[in-house]
Amino acid sequence: VAIVKEFCTFDRERVKFPGRFAKVDSERCTGCGFCMDSFGCPAFEWDGNKVSVNPYFCVGCGVCLEDLCPFNAFVEDIR
Repeated sequence: VAIVKEFCTFDRERVKFPGRFAKVDSERCTGCGFCMDSFGCPAFEWDGNKVSVNPYFCVGCGVCLEDLCPFNAFVEDIR
């Protein structure tokens, strides 16, 4: 259960994002955890070593593509 004060980002009918979906380049991801600590997007998944982006939860906001990762591991996922 989640109680929010604004529209849920998963409600794609109400919230319009630019559609810049992300994925993680596993070669670039070092597993430093910076993205999890500093941003903590609900689409990020941690496997104990590296992060990945769950495509079902990514709403396409594009925030992680904008210099979030010090190693530029987030790349655009063309769908």
